[in-house]
Amino acid sequence: MAVRSYNDEAAALIWEIKNREKDIGLWKMVCNGKEFNGEGFNEFIKVAKQLVDKKQVIFVRNLNWFVEIARNFVDFKDKAFFANNELNFYFIEIGDGIELRDWNSFWKKVEDPNEFLQRLDVCRTYFKGACKTKLGFEKHFKFTLARDMWEDVRYCAYLKSKK
Repeated sequence: MAVRSYNDEAAALIWEIKNREKDIGLWKMVCNGKEFNGEGFNEFIKVAKQLVDKKQVIFVRNLNWFVEIARNFVDFKDKAFFANNELNFYFIEIGDGIELRDWNSFWKKVEDPNEFLQRLDVCRTYFKGACKTKLGFEKHFKFTLARDMWEDVRYCAYLKSKK
């Protein structure tokens, strides 16, 4: 069953590498003001699937490394993704209804998931362009802030020509 629409709230995930194993170590994920903690990729997937009623966006710190480890658990042959020429992932699906996006494309120095989500919410609220409500995750916040900022600025009156 393909999940089509997106949840209105994102999640943010920080994690650590587990030495000498092909798995993640301790991780912390925040979503809707709730904090989830665990250890290992399988436990992460179990918790992430519980969040899914619509398509769930999870911003992952150091997404490229996370995907490298996830290859031990997920077959990516049929999964949608977008990456640049250096194979830096902007987003990648890891299961039906779970889409990971690169946290580092937005704020590399922010290390706290709650702070990340607060900043993201401010941007969703204020970068509206012609939208009347805050920006959703289906079309926005997939790559960097620059695209969404430009979408917002291009509707400003001082950019319109009188011709």
